Amino acid sequence: MQVHTGNDIPEHAYLLLVASTAFLITVSMTIPFSSILIGAVLLRRDQWQEIVLISSFGSAAGGLVLFWVFYHLGWSQIAAAYPDLVQSKMWSDAVQWISAYGSWALFAIAAMPLPHTPALILTAMLPLPASHVFLALFVGKLLKYGIYGWLVINFPAWFQHLANGRLGSSVFRRRP
Repeated sequence: MQVHTGNDIPEHAYLLLVASTAFLITVSMTIPFSSILIGAVLLRRDQWQEIVLISSFGSAAGGLVLFWVFYHLGWSQIAAAYPDLVQSKMWSDAVQWISAYGSWALFAIAAMPLPHTPALILTAMLPLPASHVFLALFVGKLLKYGIYGWLVINFPAWFQHLANGRLGSSVFRRRP
């Protein structure tokens, strides 16, 4: 049995696969894409910035599709389909943020490690242009995924530096 790694796939095909995965996972609302992003970066460490960029684009495009779906469903159908969501604390927080700050709030929510579906539902009920929604999602995801990608690439070296520096003498060194 032969094991394939991410290096077996040509660069452009790998990036297209990652972007498509980000898009499909975002649209399906099944799992957070961040776990897939970490694996994708680990498989192609030298391309982590391209992976972050294309993942942000794919996820923002998926978020825009959800925005359009929620926009066309309308408030009554959304409330009927997600009665628990509408009564949750996350929903009330999203209502306050989006109502007060519009796309800036969507940007902040997209940049945080929180699900952005409630914010997209509410955003679809407000008069925000689709271009603002896409830009807020893209830049927010770029920030979040950029931090995740950077941590995946740099964390082992950072941790070793930290262990050898401030903490190394007392915690991580063997005692005779």
